[in-house]
Amino acid sequence: MYILVNPANWREDSESELEAMSFVSDQFANTLEAPSFDHSKVKREWKSLKIVYKNFYQGISTKELWQKVLEYRKHEFANVCLLVEIVMAMGVSNSTVEHGFSTLTAMLSDRRLSLQHNTMENLLLIKANDGLWSKVEKDEIIDYALNHYNADQVTKAITTGNLCVPCNQK
Repeated sequence: MYILVNPANWREDSESELEAMSFVSDQFANTLEAPSFDHSKVKREWKSLKIVYKNFYQGISTKELWQKVLEYRKHEFANVCLLVEIVMAMGVSNSTVEHGFSTLTAMLSDRRLSLQHNTMENLLLIKANDGLWSKVEKDEIIDYALNHYNADQVTKAITTGNLCVPCNQK
Protein backbone atom coordinates (compact mmCIF):
# COMPACT_ATOMS: atom_id res chain seq x y z
CA MET A 1 0.00 0.00 0.00
CA TYR A 2 2.72 2.44 0.92
CA ILE A 3 4.06 2.25 -2.62
CA LEU A 4 1.43 4.92 -3.34
CA VAL A 5 2.55 7.35 -0.68
CA ASN A 6 6.34 7.45 -0.96
CA PRO A 7 7.72 8.79 -4.28
CA ALA A 8 10.95 6.87 -3.66
CA ASN A 9 8.91 3.71 -4.38
CA TRP A 10 7.35 5.00 -7.60
CA ARG A 11 8.37 3.30 -10.86
CA GLU A 12 8.38 4.50 -14.47
CA ASP A 13 5.77 1.99 -15.72
CA SER A 14 3.22 2.73 -12.91
CA GLU A 15 1.74 -0.78 -13.13
CA SER A 16 2.50 -1.82 -9.55
CA GLU A 17 1.18 1.50 -8.27
CA LEU A 18 -2.01 1.20 -10.31
CA GLU A 19 -2.47 -2.36 -9.02
CA ALA A 20 -2.11 -1.09 -5.46
CA MET A 21 -4.68 1.65 -6.16
CA SER A 22 -7.04 -0.88 -7.64
CA PHE A 23 -6.65 -3.06 -4.55
CA VAL A 24 -7.37 -0.13 -2.21
CA SER A 25 -10.37 0.99 -4.25
CA ASP A 26 -11.77 -2.56 -4.24
CA GLN A 27 -11.25 -2.98 -0.49
CA PHE A 28 -12.83 0.38 0.32
CA ALA A 29 -15.50 0.48 -2.40
CA ASN A 30 -18.30 1.31 0.06
CA THR A 31 -16.29 4.11 1.66
CA LEU A 32 -15.42 5.57 -1.74
CA GLU A 33 -19.04 5.67 -2.94
CA ALA A 34 -19.94 8.71 -0.82
CA PRO A 35 -17.25 11.08 -2.16
CA SER A 36 -18.08 10.12 -5.79
CA PHE A 37 -14.89 8.19 -6.46
CA ASP A 38 -14.33 7.55 -10.19
CA HIS A 39 -11.97 4.65 -10.78
CA SER A 40 -11.82 5.38 -14.51
CA LYS A 41 -9.93 8.62 -13.82
CA VAL A 42 -7.28 7.17 -11.50
CA LYS A 43 -4.77 6.14 -14.17
CA ARG A 44 -4.78 9.56 -15.86
CA GLU A 45 -4.61 11.39 -12.53
CA TRP A 46 -1.75 9.20 -11.31
CA LYS A 47 0.34 9.76 -14.43
CA SER A 48 -0.32 13.51 -14.25
CA LEU A 49 0.59 13.57 -10.56
CA LYS A 50 3.91 11.88 -11.26
CA ILE A 51 4.71 14.53 -13.88
CA VAL A 52 3.75 17.32 -11.49
CA TYR A 53 5.93 15.71 -8.81
CA LYS A 54 8.96 15.58 -11.14
CA ASN A 55 8.48 19.21 -12.22
CA PHE A 56 7.52 20.88 -8.95
CA TYR A 57 7.95 18.71 -5.88
CA GLN A 58 10.96 16.46 -6.44
CA GLY A 59 13.30 16.48 -3.48
CA ILE A 60 10.77 17.41 -0.79
CA SER A 61 9.78 15.01 1.95
CA THR A 62 6.88 12.62 1.48
CA LYS A 63 4.94 14.37 4.24
CA GLU A 64 5.44 17.77 2.66
CA LEU A 65 4.52 16.43 -0.79
CA TRP A 66 1.14 15.12 0.36
CA GLN A 67 0.46 18.20 2.46
CA LYS A 68 0.92 20.34 -0.64
CA VAL A 69 -0.99 18.04 -2.99
CA LEU A 70 -3.90 17.62 -0.59
CA GLU A 71 -4.05 21.35 0.12
CA TYR A 72 -3.40 22.89 -3.31
CA ARG A 73 -4.01 20.23 -5.96
CA LYS A 74 -6.74 18.01 -4.55
CA HIS A 75 -9.16 19.13 -7.26
CA GLU A 76 -6.73 18.02 -10.00
CA PHE A 77 -6.11 14.61 -8.45
CA ALA A 78 -9.35 14.07 -6.55
CA ASN A 79 -9.56 10.30 -6.98
CA VAL A 80 -5.88 9.63 -6.29
CA CYS A 81 -6.10 11.86 -3.21
CA LEU A 82 -9.03 9.84 -1.87
CA LEU A 83 -7.00 6.63 -2.20
CA VAL A 84 -3.91 8.18 -0.63
CA GLU A 85 -5.96 9.52 2.29
CA ILE A 86 -7.26 6.00 2.94
CA VAL A 87 -3.77 4.52 2.80
CA MET A 88 -2.39 7.22 5.08
CA ALA A 89 -5.19 6.60 7.59
CA MET A 90 -4.38 2.90 7.87
CA GLY A 91 -2.01 1.79 10.60
CA VAL A 92 1.18 0.07 9.57
CA SER A 93 0.44 -2.79 11.92
CA ASN A 94 -2.31 -4.05 14.15
CA SER A 95 -0.52 -2.77 17.26
CA THR A 96 -2.89 0.22 17.40
CA VAL A 97 -5.89 -2.11 17.50
CA GLU A 98 -4.24 -4.38 20.05
CA HIS A 99 -3.44 -1.37 22.22
CA GLY A 100 -7.10 -0.32 22.02
CA PHE A 101 -8.25 -3.75 23.17
CA SER A 102 -5.76 -3.70 26.05
CA THR A 103 -6.93 -0.24 27.08
CA LEU A 104 -10.57 -1.30 26.95
CA THR A 105 -9.84 -4.44 29.00
CA ALA A 106 -8.03 -2.33 31.60
CA MET A 107 -11.00 0.06 31.75
CA LEU A 108 -13.49 -2.74 32.30
CA SER A 109 -13.97 -3.78 35.87
CA ASP A 110 -16.83 -5.14 37.91
CA ARG A 111 -17.84 -1.57 38.77
CA ARG A 112 -17.71 -0.42 35.17
CA LEU A 113 -19.54 -3.32 33.54
CA SER A 114 -22.79 -1.41 33.93
CA LEU A 115 -21.59 1.51 31.78
CA GLN A 116 -23.53 2.16 28.62
CA HIS A 117 -21.91 1.22 25.32
CA ASN A 118 -21.51 4.83 24.17
CA THR A 119 -19.88 5.75 27.49
CA MET A 120 -17.30 3.00 27.00
CA GLU A 121 -16.70 4.22 23.43
CA ASN A 122 -16.15 7.75 24.69
CA LEU A 123 -13.77 6.59 27.42
CA LEU A 124 -11.76 4.60 24.89
CA LEU A 125 -11.69 7.55 22.50
CA ILE A 126 -10.39 9.84 25.23
CA LYS A 127 -7.78 7.34 26.40
CA ALA A 128 -6.57 6.54 22.86
CA ASN A 129 -6.23 10.19 21.86
CA ASP A 130 -4.87 11.51 25.14
CA GLY A 131 -1.45 12.30 23.68
CA LEU A 132 -2.94 14.29 20.80
CA TRP A 133 -4.79 16.85 22.89
CA SER A 134 -3.39 19.83 24.75
CA LYS A 135 -4.20 20.53 28.40
CA VAL A 136 -6.69 23.22 27.32
CA GLU A 137 -8.47 20.81 24.96
CA LYS A 138 -8.63 18.13 27.67
CA ASP A 139 -10.12 20.67 30.12
CA GLU A 140 -12.71 21.69 27.51
CA ILE A 141 -13.67 18.05 26.95
CA ILE A 142 -14.03 17.46 30.69
CA ASP A 143 -16.06 20.66 31.14
CA TYR A 144 -18.35 19.70 28.27
CA ALA A 145 -18.85 16.19 29.67
CA LEU A 146 -19.58 17.49 33.16
CA ASN A 147 -22.06 20.08 31.89
CA HIS A 148 -23.77 17.43 29.77
CA TYR A 149 -23.90 15.03 32.72
CA ASN A 150 -25.24 17.69 35.10
CA ALA A 151 -27.91 18.74 32.59
CA ASP A 152 -28.99 15.09 32.25
CA GLN A 153 -29.21 14.71 36.02
CA VAL A 154 -31.37 17.83 36.38
CA THR A 155 -33.65 16.66 33.55
CA LYS A 156 -34.03 13.23 35.19
CA ALA A 157 -34.77 14.82 38.57
CA ILE A 158 -37.41 17.11 37.08
CA THR A 159 -39.13 14.36 35.10
CA THR A 160 -39.19 11.95 38.05
CA GLY A 161 -40.14 14.58 40.61
CA ASN A 162 -37.05 13.86 42.69
CA LEU A 163 -35.74 17.39 42.60
CA CYS A 164 -34.15 18.21 45.92
CA VAL A 165 -34.13 21.95 46.61
CA PRO A 166 -31.80 23.02 49.44
CA CYS A 167 -33.45 24.75 52.37
CA ASN A 168 -32.84 28.47 52.73
CA GLN A 169 -30.68 29.17 55.72
CA LYS A 170 -31.79 31.97 58.05
